Amino acid sequence: MSMTIGQIKERKDDICRTLSIAMAKEINSTLLAEVEKLGNESEQLRVQLAGCGVAAMCNTRESMEQQLCKKGDYGYSASYQDVINCVGREIDLRDKLAVATDALRKITDIENRYDCGDWEEIEEARSVATAALKQIQEAGNE
Repeated sequence: MSMTIGQIKERKDDICRTLSIAMAKEINSTLLAEVEKLGNESEQLRVQLAGCGVAAMCNTRESMEQQLCKKGDYGYSASYQDVINCVGREIDLRDKLAVATDALRKITDIENRYDCGDWEEIEEARSVATAALKQIQEAGNE
């Protein structure tokens, strides 16, 4: 069976259309899969960002432990861990400040009680300050 040049061109056009449709379908399928993958990644990033916000609002050890997310969890990220670490440092500093404030209050009470003229009272105030500093240093080593 022989074909004319016109029939050959027509057949070639049909094959090209068929190939173009198949290629377009394949490209479309690939692009749809990529869009779905990016949508899923975007959703996880939104959850991770929200987790950073929640962690940043924790200001007690209890609230921090309640909101704790572990490595491998859907909402965990390195940025989340950075926020948790920062919140922990803030809590530690607040605890140290409370110890120092209490020590200063005690020293002031000693001064008000004795007018700080006696060596024993000065030593008592120094003892309070030394104990407070020791407690702050021990808290820093935890």
